[in-house]
Amino acid sequence: MRSHIRSLFTNFLVFFLTAACIVSFTAGMSDSFTPPPLPGEEEQGGSENPPPPPPPPAVGSSEEKPDPSAVPTEKPAPKPQPKPKPKPKPQEPQVSAEEAFNKGIASHEAGNFPEALKWFTLSAGKGSMPAQYNLAVMYKIGEGTSPNPEKAFEWFNRAAMQGDEDAQAEVGHAHLTGNGTEQNFVQARFWFERAAEKNHETAEFNLGAIYREGLGVPKDPLKSFYWYERAAQHGDVEAMVNVGVFYERAWGTVYSPRKAVQWYEKAAEAGSAEAVAYLGECYVTGKGVTKDMKKGVALLEKAAKLDVAYAKKLLYEIDRKKYRKYREFAD
Repeated sequence: MRSHIRSLFTNFLVFFLTAACIVSFTAGMSDSFTPPPLPGEEEQGGSENPPPPPPPPAVGSSEEKPDPSAVPTEKPAPKPQPKPKPKPKPQEPQVSAEEAFNKGIASHEAGNFPEALKWFTLSAGKGSMPAQYNLAVMYKIGEGTSPNPEKAFEWFNRAAMQGDEDAQAEVGHAHLTGNGTEQNFVQARFWFERAAEKNHETAEFNLGAIYREGLGVPKDPLKSFYWYERAAQHGDVEAMVNVGVFYERAWGTVYSPRKAVQWYEKAAEAGSAEAVAYLGECYVTGKGVTKDMKKGVALLEKAAKLDVAYAKKLLYEIDRKKYRKYREFAD
């Protein structure tokens, strides 16, 4: 009997505790759990307990409005400017090298040097050898442009490479003097020899000077006389005078005053004032000719009027009283 009562009591106690736990659990759930709103409740304002407001934006977020005066505004990058279009190059006249050369000749003969320079430049650029030479001459002496030794040498050299003997002599002279290019006696001799192969008298004369003075080579009177004589035979007046001097002084050849007089006479006839003075001296001294003082003095006076210092010196020595105005030319 007592065990049965105890069993009932035990069962009741268990039931009571279980019920209490359920009630306590349900109450806790009701306090912390909010069921989602049913369809349609959004339009009616939602549940009695609205959700908490969102947290404030973090510092530096996009929702924060910075002070415009505190935050520097970046300037927009400048737009790239379009590159200016290159100016169109002037079109060259559609003419052949020969046509351009002929136009250059016509312009030069008319005295229109800038126009001649233009046409010669066009023709020379197309490979015309005579145009290259003429263009070089215009740059050398300054026709239609300022004198330009470097450009003159450039165009002389182009024509010389094509075989123009006048241009070859000019290139040799530029190397000999260092005008328009570097001074180079070896190159000078090379180009003079190329021109001399075609009997160019100025190139032959310069070869005579190179061997006479020993420019880049040992002095050689024999070779000097050889080239002077060749130049004289081809019409170089100054070479004629030098050949006469070589015969008179036996430089590189035999002593022959008579041949000296012959060459002086040729040079004097060709217009050499220096030859007139040397010829006058020969007549005064009777060297190579019959002595003729009157003729000799007349020739010396003629040379003195042509401003030959050597003639003035000789006249003063002949008559210091009569020609004392030439005293400054005496030794």
